[in-house]
Amino acid sequence: MFKKTRKPFTQEDSSKADLPVDPKQALRPDQTLSGLLRQNRDALGQILEFLPKKESVELAAKTGFFAESLRAHRQKIESTHLSQTLLDAIDRGKESAVRKMLDKLKASHPKWLSWLLSSEGRTAFTDHAGRTFHDITPLQFAAWNLDTPMRDLLRSYMTETEVALQLDALDRNGIDYSMSLSDFNRLKGIAPENALPIQYNAETLELLESKREEGDSDKYLVLNEKHYDWSFRVFESALQTYIDAVTPMIQNGKYNWDLLQELWLNAGFTQRYLTVPWVNAYCCETRFDPQPDFNTVTPSRKTTFYNWITDKTQDFFDVLDNLGLGFSFGIYKGVAVAEALPALWGWRSPSWARLDLAACRHLCEVRTDDYTALIEDVRQALSPSALRY
Repeated sequence: MFKKTRKPFTQEDSSKADLPVDPKQALRPDQTLSGLLRQNRDALGQILEFLPKKESVELAAKTGFFAESLRAHRQKIESTHLSQTLLDAIDRGKESAVRKMLDKLKASHPKWLSWLLSSEGRTAFTDHAGRTFHDITPLQFAAWNLDTPMRDLLRSYMTETEVALQLDALDRNGIDYSMSLSDFNRLKGIAPENALPIQYNAETLELLESKREEGDSDKYLVLNEKHYDWSFRVFESALQTYIDAVTPMIQNGKYNWDLLQELWLNAGFTQRYLTVPWVNAYCCETRFDPQPDFNTVTPSRKTTFYNWITDKTQDFFDVLDNLGLGFSFGIYKGVAVAEALPALWGWRSPSWARLDLAACRHLCEVRTDDYTALIEDVRQALSPSALRY
C-alpha cells in the first residue's frame, strides 16, 4: 500500500495563503509563534492538520490546544447536562430545586446562568408524557406548560427584554414537538374532530393521510402549539364522555362493563398528558368540592396519590409505563384526595368525575387567560423594531 504523505509547503503555497514562508518574519521581538497561534484557534487547527503527526503534537502541546479543546468539550457536556436537569425539574414542577439551581449558578457561574436562560440556550427536551420539544428555552417550556409560578420564577433571573423576546417568539411561532403516531392515534380517537385545534407540518399530514397502522409505535409526527391546549381538550372530552355514559347506567341499573372499562381507561390515558399544574391540582390537599378559585389559590407542588391497586402512595411520574395510568387505572379526586381506581371501579365516581372536570376546566381558563395577558404586556414593552415577525 502507498503511504499517504503531506505535500511540502512551498513558496507558491505561501503566496496563495498570503503568509510568509517563515512565519517568524512576521513576529515582533516580544512575540512567539505559539503565542500568536494561541490567539487564533481556527488557524492553529488548520496548521495542526497540515503538519506531520510528530510536529503537530509538539505544537499542540506548546499552545495548549488539546487542553483547551478538552475544556470546551467538557463545558459543552456540562451545559447540556444543566439544560436537561433544569428542564426536567420544570417538567415535574420542582420549584424549590429550580430556584436552588439558579441561585447557585448566579453566585458561581453567572455567564452560564445567562446563557442557560437565553435564546442561545434552546435545546431539545422530552417531557414526562413522551412529547419531544425540538427547540425550546426553560422560560418557553414553563410558559407552554401554563405553569405560571414556575414561569414567573424563571423571569426573575432574566432581563425584561429577553423575557419579552422569548415569549413573543413562542406566541407567534408556537413550539414544534413530536409524539409517537400510536399515542397520537389513540388520543385523536378519544377526542371528537372539533377538539383538534392543532397545526401539522407537511410531513405529519402525509403520515396521517397514509392511515398506516403497522409500525405506528416506531413513527413520530410533529405538532405545533403556542401553549398546552390540545392534550387538555382530549382529556376534557374523555372525562365528559365517561360521565355521559355512566350516568344513565346508574339511573337504570343496567351496566355495560366493557364500555365503562374502555371509557375509564381512556380518561386515564389522557391524564398522562396533563402538564404539571394539573398534576399538582389533582394531588394537592385542596379538594375540588367546593371548587377552588384558581385565581387566588395556587395548588401545592405535591405529585403523589393513593393507588388502591398497589395499596401504596405513588408518585404520578412513576406510573407512566404501559402497565400503569391509562392501562390499568385512572385517577380521580372529587371530595377526597387523589386516588387511583381500577377500570371496573370507575363507575362508582361519576359525581366526583364531574367535580374533577369542572375544577380542571376552571384551572385551564385561569392559566390560559394569564398567558394571554402576559403576552399582551410583553409586546407593549417591546419596541416595534424588536418584535420578531
